[in-house]
Amino acid sequence: MFKKGDMVKWYELGADGFVLHDSGHGIVLREQVLALSGGMYSRYEVFRTKRRDKMIFSEIHLEAISD
Repeated sequence: MFKKGDMVKWYELGADGFVLHDSGHGIVLREQVLALSGGMYSRYEVFRTKRRDKMIFSEIHLEAISD
């Protein structure tokens, strides 16, 4: 769904997986496609502008920023 260079909003959840811990904007650096027993799964490496670091996110924790 996302490609290299896309601007996204990312969401980082707490350890429980439900409470929002942090969020911000970022740029997709690359997509990683994994073959799991349930099928293909994509995750994305994102440069987080707020934190100035890179982090891996699943698609459900990203939202496209429209132009």
